[in-house]
Amino acid sequence: MNNVKDSSFIKDIIITFSGQIFVLLSNFLINKMVAIFVGVNEFGVFNIAKRSATVIGFFILLELGISIPRYYSLYLKNNPKKAYEYYQLGIYILLTMAVFISAIIFFNQELVASYIFGSRVFSKYIIPLLIYSIGIAANTFIFSAYRGEERFYTYTVIQLLTQVINVIIVYIAKDDGIETILTAWGSSNILLSIVFMCLFTRLNSEFKTFKIVNLYSKIKELLIYGIPRIPGEIIQFSYYLIPLMIINQRFGKLSS
Repeated sequence: MNNVKDSSFIKDIIITFSGQIFVLLSNFLINKMVAIFVGVNEFGVFNIAKRSATVIGFFILLELGISIPRYYSLYLKNNPKKAYEYYQLGIYILLTMAVFISAIIFFNQELVASYIFGSRVFSKYIIPLLIYSIGIAANTFIFSAYRGEERFYTYTVIQLLTQVINVIIVYIAKDDGIETILTAWGSSNILLSIVFMCLFTRLNSEFKTFKIVNLYSKIKELLIYGIPRIPGEIIQFSYYLIPLMIINQRFGKLSS
């Protein structure tokens, strides 16, 4: 019995590790392709937009990518209905934050552009950036849910599909610019996430409920566990994002 468990565990590790290597290599390929297709100047803007979308995604997601797997796996064996309730709540929180953050950014596009890119002339990138950040948040949420349910194959498949689609989009939209690439990435991520959310719901249809017990208590648990981790994530990405923003603000203004 232990040998079977060890074999399964090792197989899961190999699959997950292989998936991460593929993600790493495909990200390198994507950056290389974008740099060639859009040029050096636009590639700098692309990097800032991409990393900024990731940071915005943290606020939309509220670290549900960490709290959902934690609480789902905690109750999966003994109380699967309760585990699924956390997943449902996660979707409600994700949708609420996506609408809230979108409204703030939509009505302040020029201001956001001046903070991120150093100039209001880059405001045309804000909506594509926002769509991409929602896609990142949705994608992270759903593969985290599969991770919490210990479906490592599906979790890895989502990552692989996302990266393959991103590479294809860059190639197809190579002449259409950064706005099209970011918009297409975000849209495809959202659609892919919806497909796998529907699959997740179908796999757990017996636990679906419209009345969640201790609703506010569960929301509090998810947020308390996740939100304190947001500053650490932002600081980590700031090491890469802030230098790019400073360079763009100093030299971007001169070129614009």
